[in-house]
Amino acid sequence: MRIRFIIPLLLCLVFLGGAAAADEFAVDLRIDPAEPNSGWRMFGSGLLEATTEQVRTGARSLKVTGRRDGWHSPAFDVDAILADGGAYKFSIYVRLVGDVDEEVSGHFIMGENYKDGRTEYQWLCENVPLSSEEWTLIESDWYIYDGENMSNAWLYVEVTHPTASFYIDDFRLVGDKKAAAQQSLIGGLPSLREAFADYFLFGAATSPRFLDDNSLYGPFVAHHYGVLVAGNEMKPDALQPIEGRFNWREADRFVDFAQKNNMLVRGHTLLWHNQVPDWFFQDPNDRSQMASRELLIERLETHVKTVVGKYKGQIYSWDVVNEVLNDRGEIRGINDDSKWKAIIGDADGDGYDSDYIELAFKFAREADPDAQLIINDYGLESRGMKRTGMYNLVKRMLEKGIPVDGVGLQMHINVFTPSVYEIEEAIELFASLKEYNPDFTVLVTEMDMSVYRWMEGKKEITDELLELQAQRYAEIFAMFKRQAEKGNLSTVVMWGLGDADSWLENFPIRGRGDAGLLFDKQFQPKPAFFRLLELE
Repeated sequence: MRIRFIIPLLLCLVFLGGAAAADEFAVDLRIDPAEPNSGWRMFGSGLLEATTEQVRTGARSLKVTGRRDGWHSPAFDVDAILADGGAYKFSIYVRLVGDVDEEVSGHFIMGENYKDGRTEYQWLCENVPLSSEEWTLIESDWYIYDGENMSNAWLYVEVTHPTASFYIDDFRLVGDKKAAAQQSLIGGLPSLREAFADYFLFGAATSPRFLDDNSLYGPFVAHHYGVLVAGNEMKPDALQPIEGRFNWREADRFVDFAQKNNMLVRGHTLLWHNQVPDWFFQDPNDRSQMASRELLIERLETHVKTVVGKYKGQIYSWDVVNEVLNDRGEIRGINDDSKWKAIIGDADGDGYDSDYIELAFKFAREADPDAQLIINDYGLESRGMKRTGMYNLVKRMLEKGIPVDGVGLQMHINVFTPSVYEIEEAIELFASLKEYNPDFTVLVTEMDMSVYRWMEGKKEITDELLELQAQRYAEIFAMFKRQAEKGNLSTVVMWGLGDADSWLENFPIRGRGDAGLLFDKQFQPKPAFFRLLELE
């Protein structure tokens, strides 16, 4: 571990000579660490929990226990907040949980991962003695954020004793540049959701940390996106990790945020072969054995009806099933890491083993007759066996009377392929299923556009690549508008608010990075953003 000490004197003299001398900061954020969406997490071992045992202000503080080393500490990710080149200062109050035999001190450290592969740690202030008798202020020196060269950065509170437990409260961040998410709004940018309002609903998937109540990200999200999707918090493992015990807390935050900000919510996803607890498929008396068909159907019905019923009238659209086909266009089986078909199979004897899919749609419709029910998958925007397999599957289900309302094209594409023509061809193919359901529609559910080819090695993301991306986005969205005017396309959802909130950072190659969305890692608009606005 390499730790650098910064020398803040010159910076302080320059900074204090301006507006900061009068405490007129460009950004001044006060964040309660005990709030569920505050963004604080553990760096290393340990447990964070909100508590009323000791509170400096407000109702609760955040308690840190279970540490096994001095650097194991509460941490706060700052790369999506700080603006490149900005000077920032951090402060927090700390109090030990109980007496410790030796002197205990605390300080701030900034962890920095650079795009060239380096990892460095900056010690941002001197050690401050801590006590269990009173709250102690830890305050950093001024810190310059080099966002152009960093992939991510995190601030953490390091306590010198390796196992001491402590509380933190009243975190504050000040600086000479507006927080990145705020700048996009303060700069007077037009709203994307409004730009496309006459054509289709426009939204984004994200995580709860971006739905805070401290006006850091909230206005950005509500300004640009009219549809909100939980990236992980509505999947089976999040909602029912233990049979019969549902956890609504994080999912509720999406619904609450949307209702406060005049947004709609899409549910993702009721059924998948990933992120589903093992207990779904296990015999309750012998976990080494598979559950019976009857038991799995019962569990499927309970899960779908409980979740959809809970959010009846609040979630307008559900990905009922997700990624049910393999790349050959066949329903996934054991060899494709899915146990649904293997256990339930052809329960109704019609010669097809898509029964678990059909049952999921039936249960969802019974739970909420007005919800839009979607089958969602990747790779459908390109020609091939998977697109054909999905068309045939949905057509057959519609002919059987299964209540499918649309197909979701995930649209994880890149700047090179597929062609606009291929994508439009897919939309028109699936939209032709209105013959069986007049309300049938196509949605783009998880869009991003990598600047890499599949499994391509790390490279410089140049201005030329971003211009190519902008051109591709403009061509595709122009086609989206054309298809929306035909009544074929109703929703477009980006898979992330911006590059700071994108799975592409570590997929398909961990640490490679990417730039697949409309805003960069500081939530600043990229060329593609402006090109989309020019479509009007």
